[in-house]
Amino acid sequence: MILTVSIVVLSAFVSSNQTVSIHNPLAANVLSDDEKAGLIQMREEEKMAFEVYSFCTEKWDVGVFKNIVLSEKKHENLIKEKLDQFGLTDPYIAEKGKYTNERLQLTYEKLIQKASQSVLNAYLAGAEIEDMDIADLDRFIDQAKNEEVIEVFNILRFGSENHMRAFNWNIKSEKGNFTPSFIDQKRFNDIVAADSSNCHGNKKCGEKQTSSCKNQKSECCRGNKDSCSDTNKHGSCRRGNKENCAKNSKHGCKANN
Repeated sequence: MILTVSIVVLSAFVSSNQTVSIHNPLAANVLSDDEKAGLIQMREEEKMAFEVYSFCTEKWDVGVFKNIVLSEKKHENLIKEKLDQFGLTDPYIAEKGKYTNERLQLTYEKLIQKASQSVLNAYLAGAEIEDMDIADLDRFIDQAKNEEVIEVFNILRFGSENHMRAFNWNIKSEKGNFTPSFIDQKRFNDIVAADSSNCHGNKKCGEKQTSSCKNQKSECCRGNKDSCSDTNKHGSCRRGNKENCAKNSKHGCKANN
């Protein structure tokens, strides 16, 4: 019998505005060191993505960032739930643009500077984030054994692949080109060429939304008409036009995951 341990997490703000969780070591012991490190890193990686995309939304006011920023906040919260569940210390710093991970701190500063230069550079900055995310998640998934950890990493990777396709489409529309630095070129080519209708191996999606995935060829149209209508202000799929949805929804629709 598997006993579910309820964990009460007490958070306090220290002088640096960092949230520190008092954790249950018994819960944390069910995870390997790699699994713990992966969850902690992705908490800040998702925070960085959210903050960079929030900056791009305010700076450029384009649909792709408005849609993706909502997804990143959901991913942040999902990782936070797992940190609490397994009794891990949350590295989150409330101050915008501040991270405990030095690599992410430097990356944030570099990408904010890049994204401020032009809308094309903003799209390229977004693609860089997703490039890094996918590479990190590939590694964390390979290392993980815990099914719940693997599931949450798969959800994040599924979203990052969708975001990469959305950014790549917008980069191309601005006559630009993106070359990955973290994943190899073949992996990148496979991602951007993939049809989102196959759900990319996401079993939960495949079980619940296979029909609409195959028919609509768009992430926002996967059987959720209300969400599609609310969030997709650019693509024709919100009006039920399947043909135009397949052609046009990459700008806004695909960004919703």
